[in-house]
Amino acid sequence: MNDFANLNNLGLRAKVSEITETLIDDHAQYGVPEAIVDLLVSLNEAYSESIMVAVAAEANSRAMAAAKNALRDEVLETLRQVSRYVYADPDVDNALLNKAGFSPRPEFGRRTSPKEVTDLVAEAHSNGSVTLKWNRSGNSRSALFKVWAKGLAGPWVNVGATTKLKITLENFTPGVSKVFYVTATVNNQTSLASTYASIYGGWEAKGPSVAA
Repeated sequence: MNDFANLNNLGLRAKVSEITETLIDDHAQYGVPEAIVDLLVSLNEAYSESIMVAVAAEANSRAMAAAKNALRDEVLETLRQVSRYVYADPDVDNALLNKAGFSPRPEFGRRTSPKEVTDLVAEAHSNGSVTLKWNRSGNSRSALFKVWAKGLAGPWVNVGATTKLKITLENFTPGVSKVFYVTATVNNQTSLASTYASIYGGWEAKGPSVAA
């Protein structure tokens, strides 16, 4: 048996036309009643017309969709231009934006000031290294901690920096007194100095009153 159902629309129309062209004159030879052949011819003509209408409608639908999308793009671009004018005007506040259906202006957070570092501890090692630890004290993870040091004489010197809560510094002389303090830097602002932490003793507990 022929599987006509697998034919597409145009293929089925062509196949019916091919068959009826023969059966119109030779229906008796094929054992098909003439009325059935005439019905098939009539149905195929109507089917052909419906195919033409559907093809035209589909083409028209594509054209209408393309026209709609083009207009949408123009609307969006013009709306972007309007938005640029609106947001560029500093007198247009969020109340006016809300009234007109625009989104509110983004609110940028305040710059966070660094906090004074606490709980600084210094531990000297026999190999000349020194390990310092401290508390973050509420500073952000992006805070940069700078370590300052000095001996019995001389100025404070920046001897290291890290974003962590621990640092090991090298090249200190075992038995020689040193004192340290730490500052935190956030958003280009530097905190007050932490309390002192010393190795080999001899220093007061409170560090400088201002940041280095």
